[in-house]
Amino acid sequence: MPPPSPLSLPPGTEFGAYEIRFHLGSGGMGEVYRAFDPRLGRDIALKVIRRVVVDDDSALDRLLREATLASALLRPYYLVLLAGAQLRAGRLDRAQASLDESTRVAEATGQHAYDAEHSRLQAEVHGAAGAADAAERKYREALEIPRRQGARWLELRAARGYAHHLVEHSRAVEARTLLEPIRSWFTEGRETMDFLYAEGLLKTLD
Repeated sequence: MPPPSPLSLPPGTEFGAYEIRFHLGSGGMGEVYRAFDPRLGRDIALKVIRRVVVDDDSALDRLLREATLASALLRPYYLVLLAGAQLRAGRLDRAQASLDESTRVAEATGQHAYDAEHSRLQAEVHGAAGAADAAERKYREALEIPRRQGARWLELRAARGYAHHLVEHSRAVEARTLLEPIRSWFTEGRETMDFLYAEGLLKTLD
């Protein structure tokens, strides 16, 4: 199977915690993009795993071995990123397994920089599985973690996901109350997908 076109992730696409800026090149298991990291507030190089890899058990095993060999500081991030790819592919069982492993590694290493994204993705997994109450608990956790860390971009990311969840459950007033004050903080980065999504969602609630 040929590798996907670089245009498979055009500028502005959301990938996990990141927003794609533009394509940089191709690697053995995926495509490399310049992307905006809301936790750091700057652009990074991001390797995006191909769908064929996500569906290939042996390839996933290789990826997990790489995660095991990677720096302890990056392993929780790597596993959360993998869980996001698996969630988008509809592989809820694999996404949950990756999140569980990320939790184990984070607890063993004391590395909790990616806890907010972990909780947000866990909420999405619960939501996709129809566990609305569990999803809501995790969304609330995904909001509290960046508030403690002072990571406002991650708080916006969690808030837009939680607001969408609230709207889906006929709680539009709560969604607006949650999202509007967080959206109003930002005077920069208003071209990012997180901000534009929040703006768009709020307009539907007018």
